[in-house]
Amino acid sequence: MGFNNIYLSIVLCGRNDNYGGDFIQRLQHFFDWNVTLLEHFKIDNEIILVNWNPNKENLPLEQLVRFQPGRRYTSIRIITVTHETHLKYENPTVRKTVPIFEFVAKNAGIRRAKGEYILCVNADVLIHPKIFKYISQKNLCQDYYYRANRIDFTKFTGQHTLSLLWRNGFVVSLKGFMYRFHYSLPIILQYHALRLFNYGRIKWELWKKNNHEFCNRWHISVNYDNAEYYAHCVNCGDFMLMHSSHWKRLKGYPENTYISTHTDSIFTLMAYSILKEKVFVWPVFHQEHERRYTWKDIQKEKLFQAAYKNFQCIGQSLLAGDAVDHYLNSDDWGVANFELSEMTC
Repeated sequence: MGFNNIYLSIVLCGRNDNYGGDFIQRLQHFFDWNVTLLEHFKIDNEIILVNWNPNKENLPLEQLVRFQPGRRYTSIRIITVTHETHLKYENPTVRKTVPIFEFVAKNAGIRRAKGEYILCVNADVLIHPKIFKYISQKNLCQDYYYRANRIDFTKFTGQHTLSLLWRNGFVVSLKGFMYRFHYSLPIILQYHALRLFNYGRIKWELWKKNNHEFCNRWHISVNYDNAEYYAHCVNCGDFMLMHSSHWKRLKGYPENTYISTHTDSIFTLMAYSILKEKVFVWPVFHQEHERRYTWKDIQKEKLFQAAYKNFQCIGQSLLAGDAVDHYLNSDDWGVANFELSEMTC
């Protein structure tokens, strides 16, 4: 392959600060696992790693990760956004100042992607082989966006295998809800049972919303902030796939949210407003790691509460049929006004 007829672009971002204590190791697992499957299923693809605001005191990312030699179907592009360019995006009145502006970074990769379809993921996601098999058969439809459930797994040493990923899973993110597994039953059986249970739970929640007068009369609780019951917004930064024309029609992820939390969820609702949704039966796997914010922070801090409220406000607006154009970035989205250096590995 000459990489001139790319079917799939995979976009992720990162920084050489070893975020979470083992980012480089998780990034290595990402390449080892996913490239092996992309090659196995002969998917003409490129992986775009947006190297945002690299720390000059550390080795560059391309020296910290090993890339498989002899690849026939996978091109790896590393696009660097320098510290000087990062400073141009620092504006405390618009976004909280952090070392990496995740969704501006991903947009830089999306804007420069060459594939017919673009998949945005996080740098520690291992994709189920059956998802890659589906993509390899070129069954993707331009009228859909594609999501995947996520299973978090505890870190383990040694080679990653599908059976070990299942065995070490401890929580699953489905549409609208997250569930913890119980180790008394096989995880894969629990996963499929929870999918069915969750489908019924979502239907019940939406029925209550649509029949709220009846429910109020009979003192049945109704959740009116329920945008995530329509579109699969839970952990959607880990897997969002759609045709390149729609990524560019929507001008990438919103770049002016104050914090990154729920930004990917807002984008999912934007996609939901113009496309159909398909959720793959099979999940992606995500390694648990230390985070900048704990789950308690997200639940209790006013900053995160405001971000969730903003997500719901935009969601209810889009669900009511308002035009998506109001929420789009300006035409210079994706670091369009800067020349970014690039290398191929």
